[in-house]
Amino acid sequence: MTTIFFVATETSGDIHGANLARQLKAIDPQIRLVGAGGPHMRAAGVEILIDPTEHATVGVVEVVRHLSRYA
Repeated sequence: MTTIFFVATETSGDIHGANLARQLKAIDPQIRLVGAGGPHMRAAGVEILIDPTEHATVGVVEVVRHLSRYA
């Protein structure tokens, strides 16, 4: 069985990864998809090991607001 590992660290990557996962599953329903991603990839059948999208920040204000995460 083929296994493919995905990594998507923010929402748009999660959406693109989910679209790719659905296409791969359509080609080979037995394929194993695992990785780091969010709810879109999980819904598309990817076995999510960690969800980095929960910690994604965009822009200076958001980074400053969540600075304690990075310290």
